[in-house]
Amino acid sequence: MIHWAIRKKHVKLLLLLIVAVPIFQLGGCALFPEEEEPLPVPLIEVKQAEYLTKQPRRETIENRVSGKAEIVPMQSVNVSFADSSGYLAKMYFQNGDYVNEGDLLCALESPDIGEQLTEAEMRAEISEMQYERARQQYQNGELDEIAWKQAELEIYIVRRDLEKLRATFEATQLYAPMSGQIIYRATVAEGDLVNARDTLYTIANLDQLYVRYSGSDYNKLPLYTECELSLPLGNDTEIYTGTVIQTPDNLPDTALPIDRYSVLLELDRELPEGIALGTQMDLSYLIERSENALVIAQSAIKTAGTRTYVYVLEDGYRRERDVLVGIVSGYDAEILKGLDEEDLVIY
Repeated sequence: MIHWAIRKKHVKLLLLLIVAVPIFQLGGCALFPEEEEPLPVPLIEVKQAEYLTKQPRRETIENRVSGKAEIVPMQSVNVSFADSSGYLAKMYFQNGDYVNEGDLLCALESPDIGEQLTEAEMRAEISEMQYERARQQYQNGELDEIAWKQAELEIYIVRRDLEKLRATFEATQLYAPMSGQIIYRATVAEGDLVNARDTLYTIANLDQLYVRYSGSDYNKLPLYTECELSLPLGNDTEIYTGTVIQTPDNLPDTALPIDRYSVLLELDRELPEGIALGTQMDLSYLIERSENALVIAQSAIKTAGTRTYVYVLEDGYRRERDVLVGIVSGYDAEILKGLDEEDLVIY
């Protein structure tokens, strides 16, 4: 009887649990908010890259040296005081004058040196005669060793002092180092201060005129190259042939600083009279030429080590294309291999 009562309690408890669990689950779910449906991901349309492209073109391309050259003298020299500064006493020649080598061009003020030198030269002449007489007396046995030694020392001192005075005086005198025409005279007046190494005159040998080319591509003109030179003469143009006779690789000892960055050309005939120094001529020299060449702009060409390539547009994509470059001129370059006229070259 007792066992039946216990079993009956267990059955009631089990039925209660069976009924309570669904109710609890239903009530627990009601505590949380309902989940929202996820928003759809927007679709982004990727825009294809845009490139500036051009097709290669067919044309004649030349590698040419061209520019302005100027008429220069066969030889010229700038004249200045090497180490002396002072006030100008006098300039003896004007622009356009012809001078001979050794002519006195100008002098600095030296109030007392000239007179001192004249007096020193006269005293030296007397000392030379006395020395010569002492030498003869010594050879004839009429003068002892001490007196002869004294005569040698005295003449040495006189000669040394005279040379010093001469050097001081000569430093105030400027002489022409070569014969030629004065093509430049400094605009200084008597009494003006002149510094050492200030150019006071430029002397030129005008026996033969040459042409100097100092363009950035002067090094493309080797020795003995023949160039075309045109000289405007009023409404006409005279055409000359100029041969390169001097380059930076074969400079003489008398070369000027500008000679290191230019070439000198000799004309095939004389220029007309009255052509001034510095007159410009148009120089032209054809190095190489290619007709009907496939040409693109140099800016499109890329390099990486020994590799040369361009970017081309293929099927909407940028791709690299190796090329072989031929003549390069100005902003353009010839393509010998790697491209054709239908390609779209990216710039």
